[in-house]
Amino acid sequence: TFTLRGSNPVQVTSENREELARRPANRYTLRYLENCELKEADYNGGASTPEQLRDLEGFLGRVGGDGGWVLAGGIIRVPGSRHTVIYSHANSVDMGHTAGAGGEMANRLGVSVMVWDYPGYGLSSGRRGVDGEAEFYQSAEAMLAFSRTELGVEAASLVFFGFSLGSAAAAHMALREPLAAALVLAGAFVSVLNVVRPRP
Repeated sequence: TFTLRGSNPVQVTSENREELARRPANRYTLRYLENCELKEADYNGGASTPEQLRDLEGFLGRVGGDGGWVLAGGIIRVPGSRHTVIYSHANSVDMGHTAGAGGEMANRLGVSVMVWDYPGYGLSSGRRGVDGEAEFYQSAEAMLAFSRTELGVEAASLVFFGFSLGSAAAAHMALREPLAAALVLAGAFVSVLNVVRPRP
């Protein structure tokens, strides 16, 4: 869950995310609901520890207008960092699992790291899988737009990192922002057909 900071903390869960994210938004815009942080160690059944999550500042928004879906993400800020990595995770994990790897990347490389939940993963609503392919790519564009408009990250400071399934999101962002510093793909699939084709 997220905890909104303030005198009367509000837990953001899969049950109340729709209500909390109900605000005007265009197709690709995420906005800070408030200054948020990931609070619970057992995030969405994940294995993240409080140490891994403590530096993650969260955000929550709606993609696709009033009939769209809620998208959740977070950023580990490194003051004075020259680059911001948008980390797109593998299929079987969510933002809670990824925060630890993002934190290690931030510590070792001195970069700020954004992580996010795809539609239907973690705290993000929406459809996942083949039925949610369009939502997946629109959400990637929303993350890119958020990094530029809300966080003020220059295009030349962006690094897109995709692991496994996340390679599709990272490559999509790179197509939308050709002036980015780098695209890094780890464990990427070469062909979607090879992913679904039975092996002998």
